Amino acid sequence: MRELMPLAEKIGAALKARKQTIVVAESSAGGLISAALLAVPGASAYFRAGGVLYTRPSILALKDGREDLFTGIHGSTEAWALMMVRTLRRSCPADWALGESGADLLAVPEGPRTEAGLRQNINVGIGYIEAWLRGVGCVPLYNLMEDAATAEISRAQLWQWIRHGCRTSEGEVISAQLYERERDAVLARLPSNQHPHLADARRVLDGLVLDTGFAPFLTLRAGELLP
Repeated sequence: MRELMPLAEKIGAALKARKQTIVVAESSAGGLISAALLAVPGASAYFRAGGVLYTRPSILALKDGREDLFTGIHGSTEAWALMMVRTLRRSCPADWALGESGADLLAVPEGPRTEAGLRQNINVGIGYIEAWLRGVGCVPLYNLMEDAATAEISRAQLWQWIRHGCRTSEGEVISAQLYERERDAVLARLPSNQHPHLADARRVLDGLVLDTGFAPFLTLRAGELLP
């Protein structure tokens, strides 16, 4: 959810300034968009309702059971997203309505991959795993409260970037060597007396990022080091 917060804050500020409201209908996002909007202080002034309408029965419940309204509409399409959001907006009127479909999540992401973003992923990965090994499951990192979900996103991006030979916006190939160089720079800035499990955290993250196969969950790998 960390990646959504800057945009959520802008949306919240704009809605409050205009005294307008919004409803959100989600599918594959599973409520993350609503959660980000609600995490902004003062969200009650503009957030009317949110719904995860993932299946036909969930939409039928808001459409009075009318199957005919599904004619020609399939899941994970723009038409599906529009149907979801219009259904929710009819039940809970608002100035704006935001809809999401699985197609948005399956699309190949576009946008920059910066060296700063690479370092941030390493920072979050090592920082969270080290804290988790100390028995801390929710960790304040870089002015945000992070949990395993954020660390999962960070290590997954690193693994994907290396596997697919992606380049940073600065033009450098994201390789195992680049990862190791940036990892060492991150470790050099962390005081070992405050982070006693840095060496173990590094080994866990290295395995998650550099292994040929994609590990199912980071805490399974980290759990192997617990007494």
